[in-house]
Amino acid sequence: MLDEIYFRLLMELAPEPLKPRPLDAERIVNNFGMSEESRDAYGHLVGSIYENDPSSDIGLHYGRLLCPYALCDFSRALMTAPSFGNAMQIINDLHYMQGASYYLTTFESSDSISIALNYPYKKNVSEHQRRFCAEAVFIYLVNLARDSLCHSISPCKVWLDFDKPSYADAYSELFGLNIEFNAPLSILEFKNELSDVGLKTSNHTLHKTYIKKCVDSARNAERYWSFDYRTSTQLIRHLPDSFNGSTLSTILSISPRGLQKKLSLLGTSFSELSSQARIELAKVFLIQQNKSIETTSELLGFQTISGFRRFFKSELGMTTNELIASAPENAAIQNLL
Repeated sequence: MLDEIYFRLLMELAPEPLKPRPLDAERIVNNFGMSEESRDAYGHLVGSIYENDPSSDIGLHYGRLLCPYALCDFSRALMTAPSFGNAMQIINDLHYMQGASYYLTTFESSDSISIALNYPYKKNVSEHQRRFCAEAVFIYLVNLARDSLCHSISPCKVWLDFDKPSYADAYSELFGLNIEFNAPLSILEFKNELSDVGLKTSNHTLHKTYIKKCVDSARNAERYWSFDYRTSTQLIRHLPDSFNGSTLSTILSISPRGLQKKLSLLGTSFSELSSQARIELAKVFLIQQNKSIETTSELLGFQTISGFRRFFKSELGMTTNELIASAPENAAIQNLL
């Protein structure tokens, strides 16, 4: 689960009238991640900040405070990894244990290593939430690269899936110049040459210790995840087989009927959760990882490409080709034709 330090930092930055009362804040911190109130407190505070000021740049200020060496065990596991590429892979493999409202996917190609930010847990994610998450997470990752490798490092590409905010000039200081807004997917990309570079903060013994602590903590925290969150997480981690209800039931150690009943009590269904996961993963495969439509269809458990195309058009209101064409690099090529 997310460490309570993240909520403490957010409270420090929140406008005074929006902060929880001292006794409420103490209760939330003491039970962070282990009660419905504490699990929701972080998101509610973010939402209230933007409701009070829709143009708030809270995400930037918050991100600047996220120095990995000073945060939690998961951050220290990244800082002590053997190499930058290894740290990025740990994010891909273990970040889900943090119980965040978003999902991170790492992809390494011959010329780049990137992290995509997507939202498989909720169908309608506000632009304010997407902006806050992208600013906080991407600044955190840039801080990781600069603190563990070199302070002059900047990403080679930043795509953001929201409108250009009024304070966008501040992005250049944080990320460099290659920033695109209104992209179909938020992606932070570094040059591949960084992948094998050893971290100056690497420590084999500490790394093994922090990884074990993260896994142990996650096993304990998973008891407090909502059932629909756990279901969506396992859908993503075990694709494509998990898109079969019987297989997913086995993974979750529950009967198919029990799965449907528990999800129904939460106001959702296997079909609804799998559709949301498929849409978000389709964007990852097609945009971040440049996979073919055929491969994407197979990875998402569709029997036919035509079935995947129909599903995609129905859910997003555009074709797969239109999504691919909307990526900034492809859109720029189209404008030259």
